Amino acid sequence: MNEEEMKKNAEFLINILPGKELPGTARVRCSYKDLVKFAKVYGITDPKYVGPEEDGIVACYAWANAYSVKSLYKLALGMKLEQDGV
Repeated sequence: MNEEEMKKNAEFLINILPGKELPGTARVRCSYKDLVKFAKVYGITDPKYVGPEEDGIVACYAWANAYSVKSLYKLALGMKLEQDGV
């Protein structure tokens, strides 16, 4: 696939996907230390996101956004979309 084709496909998805219901569910697993590293990359210092494992930290807002996109691509594979009559 060349660059022009990739741009055409990306533009198609940008225009066709909004408002469509995606079939299925996607589960993304991540370990405690990965959650902490991810939060620290964005300079987040709140103990709620980077505290000790025993405190039961939660995923930071940046992590949720990043993996929402990953899940979208996993679920979009199961959709049947028509582009140029194909």
